[in-house]
Amino acid sequence: MKKLLSICLAAVLLLSCIASANDSLDTAYVESSTMPFPSGINIYIGEISDEDRKAEEIRFEDLNALNAKFDDYLHGRIPDSEYEAALTAWLIKRGGDLANVSKMMLTPSEKTALLSSNVNGSKAIGDGKKVTLNYVASNNDLKQINSYYCGPATAVFMLRVRQIWYDTNNNWISQTTLGNQMGTNSSVGTYLSQMAPALNSYSGISGNSYTYTTMYPSSSSTWTLNSSNAVITTIDSGYAAGLDCMMYGTGSSTISPTFFLPSWENHLKTLGSGVPAGHYVPAYGFDATNTSSRKLTIFEVYDGFGNWGPQTLTCQMMGNLTYPVGVIVK
Repeated sequence: MKKLLSICLAAVLLLSCIASANDSLDTAYVESSTMPFPSGINIYIGEISDEDRKAEEIRFEDLNALNAKFDDYLHGRIPDSEYEAALTAWLIKRGGDLANVSKMMLTPSEKTALLSSNVNGSKAIGDGKKVTLNYVASNNDLKQINSYYCGPATAVFMLRVRQIWYDTNNNWISQTTLGNQMGTNSSVGTYLSQMAPALNSYSGISGNSYTYTTMYPSSSSTWTLNSSNAVITTIDSGYAAGLDCMMYGTGSSTISPTFFLPSWENHLKTLGSGVPAGHYVPAYGFDATNTSSRKLTIFEVYDGFGNWGPQTLTCQMMGNLTYPVGVIVK
């Protein structure tokens, strides 16, 4: 739960800051005021400059302390007024809109919901089932072709699950094809909002008829359960889902990150504290035979860490990683 609380708070706080048009550091990385983080950008794999790294370290320095304050506030260890004062001071420093302070305070019922939120409900979607979708593709087809093409690689995988290799003009659908469609580039990677339209442009091929949609978080207390159900429903219907994951560096080789994709832990230890690393992966399997621990099978498309291909991810971790960015589901 503590892991979930940290990312929930970070999401809520940064959403407020991004609403400020004067915050150039935030708006430089986002698609619009509704998108809180760089969507699916993994430009931080060996490409972030020392100057940018330092800027991100400064940006998140106070957030870690505020996260701890939020945990105390949520569990009733400090009065609400103490957290409200800390939140106000943080927003002033970041140039955020103070009118949002009251909106960011939790009601008693919201506190209860957040403390009791659990992805492993007794009647959760997919309970008792285990599904793994087949895909036909070469290794070169599935590995992202450069450090910022995780989005196109994920989209290619999602099409291959549906046996879609060629467009209606019999042209091979490659990562480059999808990258061009989605506007993928080295500066911003791939915006999440561009993935569903690109995938939907191939509906009708090979007997497929589908519509992918972008699911954005609306509530931190319900995101993990709702997104898990949506992803599992998508896979259960025979389609892969796309996960837009956000991770953060620890600034120390001895400190493990709070949430991470299976092969990213050591890399995150090499990044500065709080430095974000965005990454797309497809999910194409789930195991809900143990209802107390639903799991997803994902495909790691980046091979730079020596561990790519099929991996297992708990639904709880998936919720942590994709809040507050989003997922692509059917």
